[in-house]
Amino acid sequence: MMRVLPSRTYKMDAPARKRLFTPDSVVHPAKANLYLMRDLFLRYTRPGQHILDPFGGVGSSLLGALLPEPRHVTLVELEPRFVVMAQANIDRLQQRTLPGVPLGRMAVHQGDSRRLPFPDASVEVAAASPP
Repeated sequence: MMRVLPSRTYKMDAPARKRLFTPDSVVHPAKANLYLMRDLFLRYTRPGQHILDPFGGVGSSLLGALLPEPRHVTLVELEPRFVVMAQANIDRLQQRTLPGVPLGRMAVHQGDSRRLPFPDASVEVAAASPP
């Protein structure tokens, strides 16, 4: 039997996105809501798991690395300009983290999600906001 979850409405994430990510990041046409991503990661992943976002964009899924019990996040993005923005967001998040506060590993790869660069079982969860 399929479990039906109650529907939820998520508040606008523009203030949080502005605080966490570079100003250039707002140009991406399909940003996943950060509050939705947080909810999904807390509900369906465990601390320390490796999450793959095969449509990485500018990095909304990076939020998983910032949770109090962080996950490790890898993005795969096709468009080079978004790869550059996602890497800038990773750099910004790493610089803004307080000493002693746990942070998950974050990485971005330029590539096609139809040919993922993970031949082994190193990825435990896939999460995406498809284009």
